[in-house]
Amino acid sequence: MLQSEQPHLCPSLDPYNLVSRGVFLVLSYINDPEATNNTVDQEGWLHTGDIGYVDDDDEVFIVDRLKEIIKYKGFQVAPAELEALLIAHPSIADAAVVP
Repeated sequence: MLQSEQPHLCPSLDPYNLVSRGVFLVLSYINDPEATNNTVDQEGWLHTGDIGYVDDDDEVFIVDRLKEIIKYKGFQVAPAELEALLIAHPSIADAAVVP
């Protein structure tokens, strides 16, 4: 689901904040109500920090991030760390990670 500031449905191809809700998503951060309130809203929507859009085939594309840090399985990863890891591979000449 893509979220805009207006309560109407988001038009296709316009970028919005990506939010998600489901049984396999985080419900809260342990012992961190402030982080929970900043990430999960009152209706249970998880604000991913991703900016994305839906195309005419109803496919979701992520095109940007609200913050520079990428969160993966509880880890916070800076794009520069991923770039350094990728560049270390002998078959990769250069890399750019866009969060």
